[in-house]
Amino acid sequence: MPIAARWYGSCLLACFVLGARSAPPVRLVIHEKASLAWWQINPHLGDLWGTTCPAESSWHAGRDEDPFKRRTTGYAAVMDTIIPLYPRPVAQAVCAPGVSGEVSVSDTVTWRDVRGHFSVDVYTLTSGMPGRDTYARGNILDAGRYPTIDFQLDSVTGVARKGDTLTGTAHGVFQMRGVPQAVALPVRAWREALGLRVTGKTGFPAMDLINTYKMSKVSLGLGVASKVWKEVHWGIDAVLVPPGAEEGN
Repeated sequence: MPIAARWYGSCLLACFVLGARSAPPVRLVIHEKASLAWWQINPHLGDLWGTTCPAESSWHAGRDEDPFKRRTTGYAAVMDTIIPLYPRPVAQAVCAPGVSGEVSVSDTVTWRDVRGHFSVDVYTLTSGMPGRDTYARGNILDAGRYPTIDFQLDSVTGVARKGDTLTGTAHGVFQMRGVPQAVALPVRAWREALGLRVTGKTGFPAMDLINTYKMSKVSLGLGVASKVWKEVHWGIDAVLVPPGAEEGN
């Protein structure tokens, strides 16, 4: 990328994080090679979590990935407080494209008039167990009819700053299997080498998989029907950059 373009991108992201106002709306896009989405069942039972970026060095598949190399970890049905189980310390451009989208904001101090959308390619969600993933995409998520999971961002409230990190609550519509649900997503944003890193996570009761998202109780198995699964957590860990800037990383 030309030096001038890199300088412009760096200044734009710095303004976003440090709080400089911008007259025209600031538009940022997902750096697809550095962004991921994840899910986790609680209790996870040693294998119930996944990601769109298994190449990320901090992530590990569940216990059934290789029965001869299982880690010495307890797998009782105990509620977990570590969510996500394998957060990444620093974003890396190692992901196959699985998350796409963009945001625009009129005021980078208050996040006024922020809008955006994010889409997750269902076919990129993996737990590290190919058989389970193929079954989940076809029989549970119905990826043939609903190939993406989407979040439409309508506003951000409660913006606060601590050092160079912004926090707030993103409000919008989460849509899975064609079912829209209003959600409030706590988010954090800070500057890293690849761009503006934004993370957010939320969840819902596991029974919503059947009652709200109309997934098959038979396909889900006893985890939900017997109420062993209590919660479903999901989140996004994205890097935002000016349009075209991701091509140099």
